[in-house]
This record gives sequence, structure tokens and C-alpha cells, in this order.
Amino acid sequence: RPAVSAPSKKTGEERIEELLDERKPDILALFARDENPEASFKRARSLSVNAYRKMMLDAEERAASKNPPERARPIDETSTVACCLWAMQRKLDIGADVYPVPYGSKVQPVLGPQGVIKLAFRSGFVKSVDARAVFQGETFDYELGTDRFVKHKKNNKRPTDPKQAWNLLDYAYCVVELKDSARLLVEVLDKSDITYYRSLSPTGTYASSGWGKFPWEFARKSALKQGLKNVPLES
Repeated sequence: RPAVSAPSKKTGEERIEELLDERKPDILALFARDENPEASFKRARSLSVNAYRKMMLDAEERAASKNPPERARPIDETSTVACCLWAMQRKLDIGADVYPVPYGSKVQPVLGPQGVIKLAFRSGFVKSVDARAVFQGETFDYELGTDRFVKHKKNNKRPTDPKQAWNLLDYAYCVVELKDSARLLVEVLDKSDITYYRSLSPTGTYASSGWGKFPWEFARKSALKQGLKNVPLES
């Protein structure tokens, strides 16, 4: 009979490192075209551990803020590693291009604005991408259809508090310039559009979620995803 390995007694960050080390040959194969696959593996391993550490800190902070305080729910190490491998397969960085988000104890990858832009440029069709959020009090004008344009002038009074930022958020837009076309692709979302896309997220209204902490970034991401539907992307 084949030998059956004993269940690992490691947990937390040590278990993350152990799971990644067990899959090292497969991960190195993902980085085979890199100049130094071993260095790429070590970097990906470090990013994965840091991502797990941040999720645990966030979970402990949420649990401590409740009345009465609760014990933080453990985060599943295996799904964390699966999320990290999903990012590695697409050559995206955990914590910058892809964010690991726990739903209960299981972790799922959530593509960030930077990851969307990175994939768009990889398609080979995109020359430039600009995506921004617009707050109340800023000068903003646009037109869709055949004569597309966007005019946006900031007032240097961007809100920093997430709740205030959400209340003052007016629009989000995306402008894509293609390599072989003189026409711009323009997508503009108003507050009702942004609210709709936030409602599609299971944790959209949670203060601890991405929408709760960085509503302007997730509004940008929504505009990017809608605007890039007309651009062929890699699988």
C-alpha cells in the first residue's frame, strides 16, 4: 500500500508556507519563463504569507470591535493558497492586483483595478487606460454615442473617510485608447449604476469590505470592467 502522510500539525502562516512548499515544482513551472524562477517563487510565497497575515489582522480587528468582543474566526489556509495559486497562474500579484477576501472562513480571489488594467494591456489591443472616480464639487462633463468625450477637473478636496467618500461619490468613468483605432472607448457610471454594482457583491455594504473601505477604487473597477467589455482580453 502507498504510504499515507500524517496530517500536518502546522497552522496559520506556517501552514501557508508548508502548502506552498509542497506545490513548489508546479509553481516553479508557472514561472519557467522568468529570468529567475526561484526568486519569483520566493516573492510569491512572501506575498501569500503577507496576505494571510493581513486577513487575520483584519478579522481580529473586526472581532475586537464587536460588543461584547468576540474571538476572530480562523481563516482556511488551503483556500488561501488556492487563491494565491489562482493569482500566480495569471501572473498577478496578491495584495496589489488580486485581493484575497474571506467569505466566512473560505477565501476567494477578488480582482482589483490594477489587475484589470494589467490584463487589459496583455490583450495587445490597448494603448492606454484611464479610470477615475468623480466626487461632488468637481467639474465633470461627458457625452456618449458617436462623439464621445470626458472632461474632468479635480478640486483637490478628495474625502478620506470611507463613509464620506461614498456619500460624495458622483461618477466613475473609464477611457480606453486602442492601438489601431482613433476612436476612444468611453464608459461612465453614475451613482445609481455604482450602487447597483455594489449591490452585486455579497459584502458590498459591510464597512470591513473593499467597497466599505475603498468605495472610490471599487467604483473605478466597476467602470473598468464595463468599459473593457468591448476589448478582447486573455482568458
